[in-house]
Amino acid sequence: MQLYSLTLQKSTGIQKAIYGSFTGPKVSEIIVSKVKHIELMRINEATGKLQTVLSQEVFGIIRCIQAFRLPGDTQDNIVIGSDSGRVVVLGYDQEKSQFIKIHQETYGKTGSRRIVPGQYLACDPKGRAFMISAVEKNKFVYILNRENNKITIQSPLEAPKSHTIVFDVVGLDAGYDNALFAAIETDYGDWQDKDSAVSSGIQTKFLTIYEMDFGLNTVKRKSSEPIHLSAHYLLGVPNAPDGPGGVIILGEDFLQYKGSKNQDLRVPYPKRLESPRGAMISAAGFHKLKSGFIYIIQTEYGDLFELSIKHTKDEVHTITLRYFDTIPVANSICIMRKGLFLFAPCDKGNHNLYKILPDRKEEQVIITHSGMNIDEQVYFLPRKLQNISLEEEINNFSCISDLKVADLAKDPQIYTLCVAGNRSTLRVLRHGLAVNQLVAKALPVKPLGIWTLKKKWDDQYDKYIVLSFPISTSVLQIGEKVEEVFDSGLENSKQTIYVSVLEDDSYIQIISNGFKHIKPNKPPQNFLIEGKVTKGTSNQRQVAFATNNMEIYYFELDPNGNLQEITKDQMDFEITAIEIGPIEVGRQRSRFLSVGMSDQTVRLLSLDPESCFERGAFQALPSNAESLCMIEMTYQDYGSDGVQSFSAQLFLFIGLNNGILIRTSVDQLTGQLSDNRTRYLGNKSVKCFRIMANKQQGMLALSSRSWLCYNNSGRIFMQPLSYDTLDFASQFNQLNVQGIVGLHGSSVRIITPDKFGEVFNQQTLQLTYSPRKMTFHEQTKTLFIIESDNRQYPQTIKDQKIQELYNGQEIPNESQVGSLMAPAYKWASLVRVVDPAKLESLGTYNFLDNHHACSICTLQFAGHNEFYVCVGTVKDLVQEPQRKFTQGFIYAFTFDGKQLTFQHSTPIDEVPYALTAWNGRLLVGAGTNLRVYELGVRRVLKKAELKHLNSFITSIHVKNDRIYVAEQADSIHMLKYKIKEQTFMELADDILPRYVTSCAILDYHTIIAGDKFENIFVSRVPLDIDEEQEEHPYEYKMKMDQGCMNGAPFKMDQICNFYVGETITSLQKTSLVSTGSDVVVYGTTMGSIGALYPFDNKEDIDFFLHLEMYMRVEHLPLCGRDHMMFRSFYGPCKSVIDGDLCEQYGNLPYTKQRQIAEEFDRTPADVIKKLEDIRNKIL
Repeated sequence: MQLYSLTLQKSTGIQKAIYGSFTGPKVSEIIVSKVKHIELMRINEATGKLQTVLSQEVFGIIRCIQAFRLPGDTQDNIVIGSDSGRVVVLGYDQEKSQFIKIHQETYGKTGSRRIVPGQYLACDPKGRAFMISAVEKNKFVYILNRENNKITIQSPLEAPKSHTIVFDVVGLDAGYDNALFAAIETDYGDWQDKDSAVSSGIQTKFLTIYEMDFGLNTVKRKSSEPIHLSAHYLLGVPNAPDGPGGVIILGEDFLQYKGSKNQDLRVPYPKRLESPRGAMISAAGFHKLKSGFIYIIQTEYGDLFELSIKHTKDEVHTITLRYFDTIPVANSICIMRKGLFLFAPCDKGNHNLYKILPDRKEEQVIITHSGMNIDEQVYFLPRKLQNISLEEEINNFSCISDLKVADLAKDPQIYTLCVAGNRSTLRVLRHGLAVNQLVAKALPVKPLGIWTLKKKWDDQYDKYIVLSFPISTSVLQIGEKVEEVFDSGLENSKQTIYVSVLEDDSYIQIISNGFKHIKPNKPPQNFLIEGKVTKGTSNQRQVAFATNNMEIYYFELDPNGNLQEITKDQMDFEITAIEIGPIEVGRQRSRFLSVGMSDQTVRLLSLDPESCFERGAFQALPSNAESLCMIEMTYQDYGSDGVQSFSAQLFLFIGLNNGILIRTSVDQLTGQLSDNRTRYLGNKSVKCFRIMANKQQGMLALSSRSWLCYNNSGRIFMQPLSYDTLDFASQFNQLNVQGIVGLHGSSVRIITPDKFGEVFNQQTLQLTYSPRKMTFHEQTKTLFIIESDNRQYPQTIKDQKIQELYNGQEIPNESQVGSLMAPAYKWASLVRVVDPAKLESLGTYNFLDNHHACSICTLQFAGHNEFYVCVGTVKDLVQEPQRKFTQGFIYAFTFDGKQLTFQHSTPIDEVPYALTAWNGRLLVGAGTNLRVYELGVRRVLKKAELKHLNSFITSIHVKNDRIYVAEQADSIHMLKYKIKEQTFMELADDILPRYVTSCAILDYHTIIAGDKFENIFVSRVPLDIDEEQEEHPYEYKMKMDQGCMNGAPFKMDQICNFYVGETITSLQKTSLVSTGSDVVVYGTTMGSIGALYPFDNKEDIDFFLHLEMYMRVEHLPLCGRDHMMFRSFYGPCKSVIDGDLCEQYGNLPYTKQRQIAEEFDRTPADVIKKLEDIRNKIL
């Protein structure tokens, strides 16, 4: 088995965000670290929304990231610490439009180790040096210099201290004196020393100042003084002339300022009224004002405080904390100077972009200051936003707790459970672009076609909508109201085949028996024929149409504004489609006319005056062409020197009547056709239309589903629209609207595609608690979800407590301010029934009495006709310091297609963490025991049990007579059930004791699983187990009794292994496209969705193996990590090809692309086509 790993959706969870000007001076930009890749984002001035400008894979684990600016520079660079054991400085290359490695320095071993620096990073505010620190012991300081306009790093200066744990590091503003760095440290001492912290249990934290002496080129510990044990976050204060200098230490419930003149000021935090304990700080952002500066800090509950310092030179008079607002808890805060935006990325739930309001209208000001006693408390209640307003929510799927692919509505869709507390959601993902519907108007008669017309050729907006009916044409004028007009000059009494505007602002209307040329301020020109016109096309100067007797008429616009007939020709076969290409810049006419004929070919006819209608290149087709579309599109290219450029290419799109779309490249000099790309769009014939998409020329293809081909960031995308099927379409341009007007049956629709570049669009259903697991029932097409949260009150009790707390005051939205916290290990749980077609909740059942729902399955018990839903719960669960509980329960419900009805509950003595249906029975993983239950009158009845497996059972999967049991810390076991003896036999297990998080069965012998350490692996049971058991029963029984390596008699073979870089939470074998083969789809904790595609031929395996090998050499990871070592983090990468690395081929300089392609005896276009083909097979 050989698998191809491809990320369908990159991780959406943000680890850290930094603000700066990275691509040029005075540009407000944000760089976000998403563990395995970085993204550059900035505000789109037209829409006011945050857009991703650049996304780059690093093929490593980013541990820390910071921005710095060298003295005299006008833009920022970034420094990254990762698992590569190297520190890397990145800068933005304007020519390549991507980040490049400026300098790389090796300092330690690979991996995320506690004594290898890389966890903490602090830069000198003047950009002269930075400190990179490990969790324990080691710290390095690097000096930044410039040589020949290139940034260089001097050898590291060490500042180690044994038995020391670091909590935070920050660079202090010391002007242009020696650089200073502050760190929160604790010395746990030697275990042999009785007075040490590790022996006595008495811990002390210290604020340690390190001084980088540029003259002596040394680092020394300047000072170290004890601070409060709760200190966990450091903020550097600007020095003269902007501020007093010093450092702010953030602890629990208060902050402490230490200045250069031994000033020591403390300020208590305003305290939320219902908070059960003190508040810690989770994020902070800095904003420089014209006359000072402020910090925005956020507590772990989401409350924002504005921190301001009143000072004179280097003496601080007052430090003030003012309650600002409350938003979901973020891990970073970036305040953008341009536009005063506040970006708050969240670990869980959508990221938020806020606008800071210039006029503050606070009803009540909550302030604490340094003149107060540290024990004084100022209380407040969270309120609705007053100082900021929510501008945009950016999708974040982190963390995916469960993922299912099912065809419960129309096409296969991905159902994901996203855990985010009270902001948790069920998200339904569908491959395609999101669409906003602006207009849906039903008509009394079904139109045959629709077009839009501008008043003048160079107008920006459309003036008319033209509707064609079997015996008439209707013209609608676009204004404040859309109304029918009769003075447009168009022929209303005939069917319109095609209509457009020419460059002299005249209209060409091709009708069933000729055409009408409507000229401004001149009499119209009519051209009539005896036959019937079937197809028509034009550009701004040329017009052509075809008739039912296989003739083509061709016209050009002369200097007098008349359409002059150039020629007509008789074709050999019936004409099924016709298209004139666009006119190149500097030319008078398009050189080619493409014609599709009933002999299953497409031909290019020359339109040059000296060789008009001369036969050119032709393309054989598998079916007749239904439509043609010839457009010029730009794409990103890299020259031999690696410089990015954008090249224009003329493409001919051929829509076939069997649902296939062919894209072929047209040589604009010779007219040769090459580089064919084929894609199946649907079971209807394909109609192609030229439209504007993403402010560039694009193509819309209509089949059983609408598809859009467009350009985004230099790449050509072909994606479906998540909308109803359209029968005919045209582009639609109005003020602030660039969309599509189309026909759906007898109704007119106006839509606008949205979020170009995203692979999936989503629909969201808000959930009450954190979702744990889900299952679906195919017969009723219903989803069942269990939700559960710790420290939560049941909804009725919570509503009552909130009403008492606010006592008549306005209650803010719970998704903004968070839930009311209950005592520790107070659980609230429910099971929810969802209709996936309408995406609405059909009902819920709440578990009271402190139950935690942990498992669910659907089944039909043997001998019973009812459909059952079984839910496993545990009462009074406590997880730390060790797991304990009162009792476990198995709840049984019946479902009649509409309502969930409780039948009974069965108490058990273990936690029922895994449930699955098996031959009309219920298999239960109860702690370390595997049990079989049957349905009784008042409870489920235990029929068999296998006791004391090695570890806690997390999931159970069944394939025919084989039972695969996944354990928390002992990998996977394969069992069989003896019916006569009503006992289980363990046949095979794994050699490695893996911590399994999810698994799925591939076939009778093979299972795929993901583990806690972010690996994905495939194990296969030996094929001769059943034969040996039947042929040698006594020998087999002896093996069973004796065991093998303290386990089962047979061991599974590991046939695949691959390090993903994110913990796999769900796996499913499925198909994402109707014409594709089965793939394995997985979801991760960081919100990414990927697929593993099994190769079906040796040629593809050989090709991609060698391509991956070449890419490892030519495309070195951005953070300095070796690619093979990264994918073999915990075990050697085996039988899995990294598709994400292969897809970087298109970003290489053209010379390197050609060198690699020549090794395969191919062209670069053939390699890119191969990559597109395998992606199309998956999605």
